[in-house]
Amino acid sequence: MKSIITILLFAASLVSTTVQAQMITEYTKTPGINTRFSAIVPVSDDPSTNLYVAGNYGPYLFIGEFEQSGVLVWSKKINVSDTSMVINRMIRDSNGHLVLAGTSINAGIGRAFVLKFNTVSQKVAWYKKSTASSYFWDITELGAGGDYLIGGSETGSGTGNQSDDITYLVGRYTGDLTLHQNLNKNVNENVSALLFNEETSSI
Repeated sequence: MKSIITILLFAASLVSTTVQAQMITEYTKTPGINTRFSAIVPVSDDPSTNLYVAGNYGPYLFIGEFEQSGVLVWSKKINVSDTSMVINRMIRDSNGHLVLAGTSINAGIGRAFVLKFNTVSQKVAWYKKSTASSYFWDITELGAGGDYLIGGSETGSGTGNQSDDITYLVGRYTGDLTLHQNLNKNVNENVSALLFNEETSSI
């Protein structure tokens, strides 16, 4: 019995060590004041790859690349002539470009937006914003080289002025938004997570 207890204690110490090893090992300040990061994705599938980050730098959107040591490789301030923009999700697509989904809030009204950033030219490929009171929470690529699917909610579009679950198809090259589904169940629905199964080609 004593040996079993010893083994359990040893196993517990291994778990503790593993958790500690995953803690932050580097820390660096952002390149300017009033900077807030809200999304991060790896540059590639290599575990030691650099990291893309996105967020806000004062009134601008901010996209940059950091080494894992915390050294800034490059950064871009993006002005899309909008206000109070919040990034809720960022993905790296199969071409290595970044697609960001979020909401621009002005006078308490949200307008969902989606933006594609070309990581080679380091320029915005396109920027689209919904005209309805809406929020985008998640985005996924519909297979390598495919369009994107984006999910969120739209206020005041359903019966009883409730928030409706919405999903939009987003044109890969244009950013054009096409309504895919609106459940309109009048129970404050919201799409906060998306998953595309490449084996079955289903959402």
